[in-house]
Amino acid sequence: WLHSFNIHSSKESWHSSYEISTNLRQHSQSLSTWKASTFLSLDGLKNLSPKECKALSTWDGEHLYLNGLKSISAESACALAEWQGSLLELNGLKSISAVKMQAISCWEGLHLSINGIKFLSIKSAKELSRWQGNVVNLDGIKSLSVDSALALSEWHGNILNLNGIQSLSTNEAM
Repeated sequence: WLHSFNIHSSKESWHSSYEISTNLRQHSQSLSTWKASTFLSLDGLKNLSPKECKALSTWDGEHLYLNGLKSISAESACALAEWQGSLLELNGLKSISAVKMQAISCWEGLHLSINGIKFLSIKSAKELSRWQGNVVNLDGIKSLSVDSALALSEWHGNILNLNGIQSLSTNEAM
């Protein structure tokens, strides 16, 4: 079943996202003992249940790529936040509520990448500013309200990437 995972050290991807997802669901408990790589790319997965996120949180690797997820439930985000790795990529997420951002902000890793979101509410920005990591990538955001920018300025990490920003808005509805 391990061949169902797209491991970054490998040069090929073996199965479709359906097979990866099915195998993860069937063998989630074995994942916690898998030590083959420090990188795990499950970019083919479109969704993960809280139980699957809980199983992933037991994996002893460093870099977890879940860029195929288009959305995540608050329960799944909370379970995923228990993972002890250093880099988490959720670049497929299109939006994230303050409740989900609060859950993700509990993760104790170093580098968080959520480049797929196009909008960051003031409440989500406030929750993200509580995260204790070092690097945040939010390159998908094109416009940011001044209040959201001020909330992000409270973050005490080292690098905040907002490379997609084209304008700051004073619009409170943002």
